[in-house]
This record gives sequence, structure tokens and C-alpha cells, in this order.
Amino acid sequence: MKHTHNLSELLIDLQSARNAALVVGAGVSAGLGIPLGYEMPIKFGQTHQALLNNLGLRKVWETAAATTQWPQQHSFVSALVEKFDKSIELQETLLSWLMGYPAMQGKASDLHAILALSWLSQVFHHLITTNWDFLLETQLDMVYEQAYTGDPFQPVEVQLLTGQSILLKAEHLFFQEHLDGDDYAWNPRWDVVANQRDLIAIQRWTRPLWKIHGSPFFLACPQCSGINRWKRQEDLHVGDPCPEHAHEHLTAEISFWGQGIDTAYPAVWNRLKARLRRCDLIVVSGLSGTGSDAYIRLAIEKHPNAWLVNPTEGAWNVHQMHFVEAGVQELTAALLEHFPS
Repeated sequence: MKHTHNLSELLIDLQSARNAALVVGAGVSAGLGIPLGYEMPIKFGQTHQALLNNLGLRKVWETAAATTQWPQQHSFVSALVEKFDKSIELQETLLSWLMGYPAMQGKASDLHAILALSWLSQVFHHLITTNWDFLLETQLDMVYEQAYTGDPFQPVEVQLLTGQSILLKAEHLFFQEHLDGDDYAWNPRWDVVANQRDLIAIQRWTRPLWKIHGSPFFLACPQCSGINRWKRQEDLHVGDPCPEHAHEHLTAEISFWGQGIDTAYPAVWNRLKARLRRCDLIVVSGLSGTGSDAYIRLAIEKHPNAWLVNPTEGAWNVHQMHFVEAGVQELTAALLEHFPS
């Protein structure tokens, strides 16, 4: 029989954990206006009828848009993804459209701030997101901007939109690397891992944010080897020459519906999966576990101490996990109360 747990039980377990992971999905950003699931590609088709017609996708879109049945919607989305890989015009148009959602580029959000700060303060030692948006990264950037404007050796007091504050120790933000003589480098502890080239750039002080579905803002160059990720905010486009390697052309770095990092970048998934196995606790929130995320769900369900914090069970086998029937808002409120850093 299924047993539903509560957040108090999770927090007690989390307090004693030494190597916890937090895995978040699209549900943690849904409240900020980013469509979920197949609603997004169907909305794209509605606003780009001429392009769909040119690609031969108009009729399959009409069938998908006229129903709530999964098979018909899936047929359109699969066809769209297949065309995406072959059409630079579709890549540029779809990615630009995705970036048009205000929340996609990131903005101040207490919910995402608490998740990010819980990770920085080492309540969670690993942070994995399937989200394309920059909401987590925006909160991290704001914290570091504040740290750099002051004394990076001192704690940083982060103010939330509610007026509450969280104190972060300097060692949670920076790693002091000894150089020659009495010189030291004060290195930021976090970086993004989205493909196997990023693995090269991981240093011993780095705490990766595993952004395993990429982003519409990411353009990849095969020669940059994790040193540079070119942002589309810099007016770069799919197919443009790399700013540092003119003989290479920038490609979209994003995993769509039906795709996953397990097949796109197996080296990244194997590294991440090994880390998840070594965790003593895994918390999942905002992730249904359906479709192309099934490989993540199956790996986490095998863990002996996995917790699901979701309003519904989704595709998760809650007989193999601790299930807390709650939204991410309740989770972040509990984290803020029990882990004020």
C-alpha cells in the first residue's frame, strides 16, 4: 500500500544527509508563465502557420491542436523535432520564440532563489535541472554580483522579494586556490554542465549545475571544449561562425521532447548517474517522469532513499519512493524555515 509522507519527515532526513541531490523539472517554473509539455509546441505552431506549411507540418499540427489526445499531439511533436534537426530556419525561429517568454531568460524569483541557495549552502550537494529557462542561473548570478560588489571574503546576505534574508558563507560561494608565494585565487564554485565538453572544464572546486536538457539560449561550438558557451543574447544565431573558431559553425544545444542526455551525451549521463548513486538522499520536484524523462525516473526509483515532492504521482512508482503530496511552493517554504543558512 502507498504511504504518503510529509515535508517534516523529509526535512528531518535532509538534516542528517551528507550528500543530497535536488532534481527539478518544468513544474517548478510553471507558475511564471512557461507552458508545460506539449502545450508549448502546439502554441508555437499556432503562431507560425506559414513556417509549418513550408515544412509540411500544417495538417499534422491541425490534428494535434484539435484534440487533447496524446497520440495525435505526439505525432505532431515528433514530426516537429525531426524537422528541427534538418532545418536551420526552424531552429532559429523556434529558439527565438522560446526566448520570447519573459521568464525563460530569467528574473527574480523567491522560489528559484531558495532552491539555488539551498544548493549553494550545501543543503543539497548536487543540483540537476531539466529546464530550459535561466531562472535558477539568474538567482545564482545575482548572488555573485552582490558578492563581487562587496568583500568576497565576507558572508553575503541575500534578500528575497518577501523581505526575508538568507546568509551565505563566503566559502559556499568561492574556493581559495593557492598560487605562487602568498598569492591566492578566489574561484567561484559553480558552473553549468550541459554537454560532454563541459566535463573538461570541471575543476576540483567546481560544483556543477547539471542543465541536462540544454537551453534555447545555448549555442555550441565543437572546438570550445567547455570553455565558452555562446549565448544568443550576444546576437549570435544558429549556423553563425564561432567567435573564436571561425571554421566552426554554432549549433543549437537543446534537448527537445523525446530526447534526453542519456543518448545525446552518454558521458555526461554516466557521470551524473554515478553521482546520484553515491548520494544518500535524492529529492525530486516539478518532474512528472513521463516521456523522454523516463530514463531519469527509472534511475532515481532504484535509489534507496529517494523522495518525490509533487502535487501528483505522475509516472513515478511511489511504492519505491517516499512520496510527499505537495507543490514546490510548500517545499521552498519548508526549506526557508528549516535551512535559513
